[in-house]
Amino acid sequence: MSWSLPSRLSAETPTALIGAVSVGHFLSHAYFLTFPPLFPLLFAQFDVTYAELGLLVSSLFAMMFVFQIPFGWVVDKGYAKPVLVGGLLLTAGGILGASTATSYPVLLAFALISGVGQATYHPANYTLIDVVSTDDRAGRNFSIHTFAGYAGSGFAPVVVGGLGLRYGWRPALVMAGVVGIGYAILVQLGVDTVYANELASRTEPADDERDDDESVVRELLRPFFRLTILAMFLFFVVIVVAEAGIQSFTIVFLVESLGLTESTGNTALTTFFVLAAFGVLIGGYLADRFAPANVIFGCIGGAAAVTFLLTLEILPATVLASLALFGAIGLGYGLAMPARDRLVAEYSPAESVGKSFGLVFTGAAVGGTVGPVMIGAAIDVSRVGVSMFLVGAFFLVGAGIIGLLKLGTTSGQHVPLSLRRLFN
Repeated sequence: MSWSLPSRLSAETPTALIGAVSVGHFLSHAYFLTFPPLFPLLFAQFDVTYAELGLLVSSLFAMMFVFQIPFGWVVDKGYAKPVLVGGLLLTAGGILGASTATSYPVLLAFALISGVGQATYHPANYTLIDVVSTDDRAGRNFSIHTFAGYAGSGFAPVVVGGLGLRYGWRPALVMAGVVGIGYAILVQLGVDTVYANELASRTEPADDERDDDESVVRELLRPFFRLTILAMFLFFVVIVVAEAGIQSFTIVFLVESLGLTESTGNTALTTFFVLAAFGVLIGGYLADRFAPANVIFGCIGGAAAVTFLLTLEILPATVLASLALFGAIGLGYGLAMPARDRLVAEYSPAESVGKSFGLVFTGAAVGGTVGPVMIGAAIDVSRVGVSMFLVGAFFLVGAGIIGLLKLGTTSGQHVPLSLRRLFN
């Protein structure tokens, strides 16, 4: 009786491949929240300020901002799998290396290394999912991937924080890093070079092969010259500003503006994320059944309306009302996420999927970086209630961007010919 190892995951096994890629997304989000649960222990170990500890997380966003588009360019050359494997090794290796730090600068250096790895996931993962997805499954496939990220965000604080309290921060980082390195080896051994195979099977050469005179810089920035992708970049900026505002100021809003307890604020924020994760799963089916732009416009517009309802303070300031409203905002936000990803895939040229996702998620990094600072500054010169007003305003701007995109791509009579060429 003979036996053999199972074949690698490939385009012929799309469900398993999407699952493998989604586990990578789970780890990406988990590693984003590996340091914060250990802040009290790191504070005592290195005698640093909380601002310096916060810089560990900001450094991850900074590296994503710098490297996502370049990694997208590498992905579009057919190296989606190597970029993903390399990203896992860098992200986990940075966390593992941080366990050896004897000073804060060394700790920050390893955080920066981990941040470079974080820049690989969106361009590599979304390209791999897009290449194995059929039109009737794309939304659900993206929803699985997004849900895995939310799960990772919820998993890390509890597990890493618990390990830190029980064994210390160094063993906690070692265990977290070893998991990612082990998974990188599994991906290397068990996943086929799906995107490279897809490129090799195309009968038409890619634009970069037809035009030898095109500069690398122009090729790298090609998505910037496509108005639909640039509009999605702006959409990601404003939507993540709104999400960052909810993450940062929900508790202070409920305590200072509505007179509720901090416990209620924490529960409301948890409700937002739980309903958002639930919405992501349902949103995959919506994205496959309806036009993605319509789904985003309706769901984000609804989230804006509920957020403005909060700021009017016309409902009773009760625990139940607060949980219901923040849950509704989270549900609307989550429902829109798979349609958002599907829309980016639809707008991306076949030879620039990696760069396009790299660009739009660079917008997310921008929004996540500037959002809390901007809304916090507005609170300083006004009052706490302005925080949720601005969240609603940014949701509304996001819905407006999608509305204009829909108008520009479907109603040519309303758009000048020169502008329509930019949309297509």
